[in-house]
Amino acid sequence: MHTLFQGRRERSMRRMFYLLFLMLTASGDNKFFSVDSVKPGLKGYGLTSFYGTRIDTFRVEVIDVLHGVNPGHTIVLAKLDGEIIKHTGVLAGMSGSPVYIDGKLLGAVAYSWTFSKDPICGITPAEEMQDMISTFGSVKGIAPLRSLLTVSGIGINPYVDSIATMFNLEVVPAGRDTGKGSLVPGAPVGIVFVDGDAVIAVMGTLTYTEGKRIFSFGHPALLSGGVELPFATGKVTGLLPSIYSSFKFISPLKVIGTTVWDGGTGVIAEIGRKPQWIEFTIDGGFKKFHYRLADYPTIIPYLTGSLSFSAIAEILGSDFEGTVKADLNISIEFGGREEVLNRTYYLAGKGLYRDMTFFASGIIGDVLNNPYGELKIRSINLKLKPGKGVNLFTVKDIIIPSEEYSPDEKFRVKVVLGRYRKPDTTITMVLRSPSIEGEYYVDCLNSADLYRIMKTESFENPENIREYVHVLKGYPSNNILSLVVVSSAQTVSRSGIVLPPSKRVALSSLIENGTKLEEKIEMVLNGEIRGIAKKKIVVKRRK
Repeated sequence: MHTLFQGRRERSMRRMFYLLFLMLTASGDNKFFSVDSVKPGLKGYGLTSFYGTRIDTFRVEVIDVLHGVNPGHTIVLAKLDGEIIKHTGVLAGMSGSPVYIDGKLLGAVAYSWTFSKDPICGITPAEEMQDMISTFGSVKGIAPLRSLLTVSGIGINPYVDSIATMFNLEVVPAGRDTGKGSLVPGAPVGIVFVDGDAVIAVMGTLTYTEGKRIFSFGHPALLSGGVELPFATGKVTGLLPSIYSSFKFISPLKVIGTTVWDGGTGVIAEIGRKPQWIEFTIDGGFKKFHYRLADYPTIIPYLTGSLSFSAIAEILGSDFEGTVKADLNISIEFGGREEVLNRTYYLAGKGLYRDMTFFASGIIGDVLNNPYGELKIRSINLKLKPGKGVNLFTVKDIIIPSEEYSPDEKFRVKVVLGRYRKPDTTITMVLRSPSIEGEYYVDCLNSADLYRIMKTESFENPENIREYVHVLKGYPSNNILSLVVVSSAQTVSRSGIVLPPSKRVALSSLIENGTKLEEKIEMVLNGEIRGIAKKKIVVKRRK
């Protein structure tokens, strides 16, 4: 028994020293094996991790070189071999696995074919990775190994699927692991999108290091160019062999730096460089979730959507029936100053987590994708207050005693509101007709919808980023019922004179889209208001 144990220990020690030798020769002087010297039949080895943070080896035999696959881009075709590779083939998650010939770095495993009977891969030359900024594309049949979008702490949802589709990623569940990981060739590494109570990351393999810089993936992770995204070590927790495309299960570990380039031949990260995070909190009272988001505007709405989808479903439950008040606070920075945008919104009904998610991610998307200028989000806080009873009011009709009024005449308006599983209710509000003769409309809707129409669909449309921020800060809640009189673009009048079409052109800046608010009264209700009702009136002096 002692002899058996001693034999195992000796084999383990020999294996450890052998791997150490490979790592040292791989990263010692950063000399590359030139593509010009590559010939069919050349043999070498590669490094990757098949389990934990352990670095494993596999055999490599060159098939040939594909020159000009894309402008200035070469791929080395090679066949891989090894006990695990024979069973799994080339795995998603191996992207960036370094390949060596004669102790020099040839490049990184980066491409593969689905349904391949043999483990054939495409290798991105290290010389091109060093240059890094290059054109990216693919040829029919060969494609970059799909990077892994690892997800933990949330369920798979439409927002996660959208991110995966956008960047051609393989969605894989991941565990919540701790540890430092390693930064040696073949080690799992990746870009972190979300940290905290959930983790979302794009994982691949480290190819080589040069000073404080890490070169990895061998192809774009996101093709995002010059970016600053958190970069982390990782740990392999398992493998899934597949006839279609095998992949690793990789969990991100510790953020150790920042991605600085994501281009045609790989990803560059800088060790020790602190990334920018956006703090995101969802507070449901008895449950609270805290996340840190990578500052990458392209996907922030999708990240907040995916996190909100799962967190709100857990707070409310998928079958929740009632009314929820949501307070969304977004801290933004622009022009060297900070502002806080506050939005309050009510939702009533059943299974509200989808609608609530759409509300939050939609507003965040509007902030980031506005046409006026860049707004940097620093923090997001979503506070939910669920209540019993479905307080849903639907504007069904408005009843007015007459269609014709004198200028400045008061008149009563009956508003018919539909109720959720209850009889309709009618409330009475008093309006005053405009002082100028003409045709008008009496509209009834919630104040948030009215504000949106007036500020973004009429002559009050903002003209610059400061005006846009002012508009965002002024949004009222959708539990306020507004009864308004608005002018008609067809009969706008001044001084009692109805203007013909030829004259109305001169006032186009005032009557764009035919919406000008003349009179308004409001009433606060204890729930969500939907719908709109409209009636036409005429204001003229009686003889």
